[in-house]
Amino acid sequence: MNRHYDPNQPHHSPNGFRNRNGDFAPRSLGEVLRWKREAARNGLPPPPQAPTPQVTPELDFLRANALAGAGMAPTVTWIGHATAMAQLGGITLLTDPIFSERASPLPFVGPRRHVPPGIAAPDLPRIDLVLVSHNHYDHLDDASVPPSIPRPVGRRCSLCRSACASGSRTGVSTRRWNSTGGRCTASKAHGAAST
Repeated sequence: MNRHYDPNQPHHSPNGFRNRNGDFAPRSLGEVLRWKREAARNGLPPPPQAPTPQVTPELDFLRANALAGAGMAPTVTWIGHATAMAQLGGITLLTDPIFSERASPLPFVGPRRHVPPGIAAPDLPRIDLVLVSHNHYDHLDDASVPPSIPRPVGRRCSLCRSACASGSRTGVSTRRWNSTGGRCTASKAHGAAST
């Protein structure tokens, strides 16, 4: 049962949440496997027509900017997929960190990275805050949480399935994404998100 279920919210269901755009019909495992086999047989998805452009990051500037406090220059650095670093108002924020070769709980299976991250994890400046949008493997893996992230004392809160077994992490979830003003609450992610 969805403990957040609110029958007045059209994206809520008693067993989870649902996307409201487009028609969706759940598929069986057999149907998904046939679809994947057929896609592979037809060469889908096609390889990129051109390589992803890459720019060498200005690491010295980004590190100095992270320490500049009120003098911080607003910057946003795209690192890859959903991973970005924003430096605003004296805070360095990292979104959906994934620096691993694969988006998977296991290092030898799962979707492989096409290009290296724009900044390698060890090269990141001091990070003040990590934002994880949801609990999919391509938005966080345990190996990607920078060691510079402060760990709160006494809180055991897992961010996603791949981080569950590794100890203390902090999660922040926007529970009221469909309202104005927004509200952030600490939350625990327990397994897969329902759609």
